[in-house]
Amino acid sequence: MKTAKRQKNRASHPHLSKPFFSKSGERSFFSKIDTSQQGRATSLLVQQKQVPIDQIQPYREKEGFNFGRGTAVGTYVEETFNDPKTQPWISKIEIVFKTKTVDAKGNEYWKGDLTANYHPNGNEPTAPLGAPFTIPISGGGKDQGWTDKGDKFVVRRIEGVGYNSGKYSEPFGPGERESGNWKYSKPKPDGTIDANMHYAVFYNGGEAIHAGGLDVSSHGCVHVDNMEAMKLINYHSVIGRTKVSVKYPS
Repeated sequence: MKTAKRQKNRASHPHLSKPFFSKSGERSFFSKIDTSQQGRATSLLVQQKQVPIDQIQPYREKEGFNFGRGTAVGTYVEETFNDPKTQPWISKIEIVFKTKTVDAKGNEYWKGDLTANYHPNGNEPTAPLGAPFTIPISGGGKDQGWTDKGDKFVVRRIEGVGYNSGKYSEPFGPGERESGNWKYSKPKPDGTIDANMHYAVFYNGGEAIHAGGLDVSSHGCVHVDNMEAMKLINYHSVIGRTKVSVKYPS
């Protein structure tokens, strides 16, 4: 019963109700993304299908929803991946929680760092963050569900810009979802997209690394508020290859 309740909570994210970056500069719970194109660039690693661990899928099909829609990160945009020897890809993501804190609603949760380690093939990115890169992150809360610890997780599924948790999770109702895929928000007239799990990288059931504020607890997911880093994690992770570890203080 406890496990079922926790999984249900993780799927709904009812607290995600304000722009992640508003026009006034306010940082909050879901993200507003500019989806204009910024040209072609170096090929990236991206996936869509969920597959068995022993079945390598070294690319995300171009038919994947919102493929290539996100803006560029330096010289990188979302493209297909064909050669692990010549293209950049993340071999392991290390999540280390360090301290507990409390959000505005009184929820206790963890903060720490995420380090993305690239496969050394001579094509690791040098800008804008370099390789490897380390960024601050936050995780699950005491009441919503802690982020699971472990060192044998592997990326299983990757979603694009505009992805949301749950069938019709708040604050985006049916009329604001894409008809071709109800888990994705429709673009606004100004070209931006509001969503609560942009660039989600799933590695442990419903637990994913995705764009989100560090000042609020999650339902087990890992929040990243550095959008440039989040795009690289999304673009350069490989289903069945990119390993993920999650650690807490002993």
